[in-house]
Amino acid sequence: MKKSSRRYTQPSRPFTPPALKPNPLNARPPPCDRQRRSELARLLPLWPKELEDLSLEGRRHIIRALARALRCERTRGRGGHWAYDLARHAALLRCYRDERAALVNLEKGPLEGGPNFKKRV
Repeated sequence: MKKSSRRYTQPSRPFTPPALKPNPLNARPPPCDRQRRSELARLLPLWPKELEDLSLEGRRHIIRALARALRCERTRGRGGHWAYDLARHAALLRCYRDERAALVNLEKGPLEGGPNFKKRV
Protein backbone atom coordinates (compact mmCIF):
# COMPACT_ATOMS: atom_id res chain seq x y z
CA MET A 1 0.00 0.00 0.00
CA LYS A 2 1.44 3.37 -1.00
CA LYS A 3 1.55 6.19 1.55
CA SER A 4 0.34 9.57 0.53
CA SER A 5 3.14 12.11 0.22
CA ARG A 6 0.86 14.98 1.17
CA ARG A 7 1.10 16.39 4.65
CA TYR A 8 -1.90 17.59 6.56
CA THR A 9 -1.76 21.32 7.20
CA GLN A 10 -4.10 23.10 9.50
CA PRO A 11 -6.12 25.98 8.08
CA SER A 12 -4.60 29.34 8.88
CA ARG A 13 -6.15 31.12 11.80
CA PRO A 14 -5.38 34.52 13.28
CA PHE A 15 -2.88 34.41 16.13
CA THR A 16 -4.48 34.57 19.57
CA PRO A 17 -2.18 34.88 22.56
CA PRO A 18 -2.43 32.07 25.11
CA ALA A 19 -4.05 32.71 28.45
CA LEU A 20 -1.65 33.83 31.14
CA LYS A 21 -1.71 31.10 33.73
CA PRO A 22 0.90 30.71 36.42
CA ASN A 23 2.90 27.59 35.68
CA PRO A 24 4.95 26.34 38.65
CA LEU A 25 7.17 24.26 36.35
CA ASN A 26 8.28 27.30 34.35
CA ALA A 27 8.24 29.73 37.27
CA ARG A 28 11.25 32.00 37.33
CA PRO A 29 11.86 35.40 38.85
CA PRO A 30 11.17 38.33 36.54
CA PRO A 31 14.34 39.51 34.79
CA CYS A 32 16.00 42.72 35.93
CA ASP A 33 15.92 45.64 33.52
CA ARG A 34 19.42 45.04 32.11
CA GLN A 35 18.73 41.34 31.46
CA ARG A 36 15.40 42.19 29.85
CA ARG A 37 16.95 44.75 27.50
CA SER A 38 19.85 42.52 26.47
CA GLU A 39 17.57 39.53 25.85
CA LEU A 40 15.09 41.58 23.81
CA ALA A 41 17.90 43.25 21.85
CA ARG A 42 19.25 39.82 20.94
CA LEU A 43 15.83 38.63 19.72
CA LEU A 44 14.21 41.69 18.14
CA PRO A 45 15.42 44.43 15.80
CA LEU A 46 14.38 47.38 18.00
CA TRP A 47 16.09 50.65 18.87
CA PRO A 48 17.44 51.04 22.43
CA LYS A 49 14.90 53.82 23.01
CA GLU A 50 12.09 51.35 22.25
CA LEU A 51 13.55 48.74 24.59
CA GLU A 52 13.86 51.22 27.47
CA ASP A 53 10.25 52.40 27.18
CA LEU A 54 8.39 50.83 30.13
CA SER A 55 5.09 52.65 29.60
CA LEU A 56 1.88 50.88 28.59
CA GLU A 57 2.31 51.79 24.92
CA GLY A 58 5.97 50.81 24.96
CA ARG A 59 5.15 47.40 26.44
CA ARG A 60 2.36 46.90 23.90
CA HIS A 61 4.74 47.76 21.05
CA ILE A 62 7.27 45.18 22.28
CA ILE A 63 4.53 42.55 22.73
CA ARG A 64 3.34 43.14 19.15
CA ALA A 65 6.90 42.76 17.88
CA LEU A 66 7.36 39.57 19.91
CA ALA A 67 4.07 38.14 18.63
CA ARG A 68 5.12 38.91 15.05
CA ALA A 69 8.51 37.24 15.56
CA LEU A 70 6.84 34.23 17.20
CA ARG A 71 4.47 33.85 14.24
CA CYS A 72 7.41 33.90 11.81
CA GLU A 73 9.43 31.42 13.87
CA ARG A 74 6.45 29.10 14.25
CA THR A 75 5.88 29.22 10.49
CA ARG A 76 9.52 28.29 9.89
CA GLY A 77 9.26 25.38 12.30
CA ARG A 78 6.06 23.98 10.87
CA GLY A 79 7.38 24.26 7.35
CA GLY A 80 10.66 22.52 8.18
CA HIS A 81 12.71 25.53 7.10
CA TRP A 82 16.47 25.21 7.51
CA ALA A 83 16.68 28.52 9.39
CA TYR A 84 14.31 27.42 12.20
CA ASP A 85 15.94 27.63 15.62
CA LEU A 86 14.26 25.91 18.55
CA ALA A 87 16.30 27.87 21.11
CA ARG A 88 15.23 31.18 19.52
CA HIS A 89 11.61 30.01 19.50
CA ALA A 90 11.78 29.11 23.21
CA ALA A 91 13.47 32.43 24.06
CA LEU A 92 10.84 34.39 22.12
CA LEU A 93 8.04 32.56 23.90
CA ARG A 94 9.64 33.11 27.32
CA CYS A 95 10.09 36.86 26.63
CA TYR A 96 6.56 37.11 25.26
CA ARG A 97 5.11 35.57 28.42
CA ASP A 98 7.26 37.79 30.67
CA GLU A 99 6.22 40.94 28.80
CA ARG A 100 2.53 39.96 28.88
CA ALA A 101 2.72 39.35 32.63
CA ALA A 102 4.47 42.71 33.14
CA LEU A 103 1.79 44.44 31.04
CA VAL A 104 -1.02 42.83 33.04
CA ASN A 105 0.63 43.95 36.29
CA LEU A 106 1.12 47.45 34.89
CA GLU A 107 -2.52 47.67 33.78
CA LYS A 108 -3.80 46.52 37.20
CA GLY A 109 -2.04 49.40 38.89
CA PRO A 110 -0.73 49.37 42.43
CA LEU A 111 -2.05 46.53 44.53
CA GLU A 112 -3.48 47.03 47.98
CA GLY A 113 -0.66 47.32 50.48
CA GLY A 114 1.90 48.02 47.75
CA PRO A 115 4.38 50.89 47.91
CA ASN A 116 2.15 53.25 45.88
CA PHE A 117 -1.12 52.28 47.53
CA LYS A 118 -3.04 55.11 49.19
CA LYS A 119 -6.03 54.28 51.31
CA ARG A 120 -9.09 56.38 50.57
CA VAL A 121 -10.79 57.81 53.59
